Amino acid sequence: LEGDEKVRPGLHTFTTVIFAWAKSGRPEAAERAEEILNAMTQVGPQYRRGQARYKGRDSREALEADTPCMNAVLSCYAGIKTRAAAQRAEDILQEMKRAGPWVDIETYNMVVKAWASVGNAERAEALLDEAYQVYVKGNRRMMPSTDICTTVIAAWAQSRAPNKVERAQAVMRKMNELNLHPGIESHNALLNTIANSTHNHDSRGQVPASQADQLLQDMKAANRENAANVRPNRNSYTTVMHAWARIGNVDKAQAVFRDMLSDYHEHGNESAKPDLRAFNAVLASFAKSDIPEAPEKACEMLLQ
Repeated sequence: LEGDEKVRPGLHTFTTVIFAWAKSGRPEAAERAEEILNAMTQVGPQYRRGQARYKGRDSREALEADTPCMNAVLSCYAGIKTRAAAQRAEDILQEMKRAGPWVDIETYNMVVKAWASVGNAERAEALLDEAYQVYVKGNRRMMPSTDICTTVIAAWAQSRAPNKVERAQAVMRKMNELNLHPGIESHNALLNTIANSTHNHDSRGQVPASQADQLLQDMKAANRENAANVRPNRNSYTTVMHAWARIGNVDKAQAVFRDMLSDYHEHGNESAKPDLRAFNAVLASFAKSDIPEAPEKACEMLLQ
């Protein structure tokens, strides 16, 4: 069919195939997506926001890739979860920036996800800050989204940095300043960051558990004041129970579990229905505790 103008593939055709590779989850997805991109542009990547067109009348000349097309390629690299893939994603971002102002917040989001997937919270937040600075200078397309901010908070949860809680809390404050109304995913990411902190605590680890518990109570209070998007779910409760379980505080872990049961049975919160992870979190508190009757109490709980 070569030379047949009626079947000449356009930008939509190429982008559809690239999106298919992005959703495939296959290890070769990014390499194949970039090969398709290069086949489309032929003479090398060129970036333009808006409608694609053939340059000139010659069907052999290149298509210009638009922002969604490039973002699809970046999403492939974000899914690989290696440092090399994250670096390649950032290299593509830099190429797009040099070619013109065609990046958007989703472009940054894909690269942030790539770095977050390999635990580089510093780089992920640096890119978020870079996008934010472009936004405050007047580019409304670069307003940080709830998704990109939550990704950065979740990246801090996996970090070993001693100040990771403060860094995650700062991102949450930025979300509130932007009126992004952080929801349950953002709050759970912050809960996880606090609960997994190994710094800034006393010898018994009380501070992270207490901070996580307080955030959970704040979420419940906000929900009572009609903030439906922060209603705690099973992940919220289980994260706090695990925080108390790590230091063997049976009473606190059980108290959170009772709150979870009450939220589910008495207040109809289906998302708070306990699962195996929730029961295991409470049982773990018995295993970590130093009370003599811990085995018997754990068995009693299982039989209730």
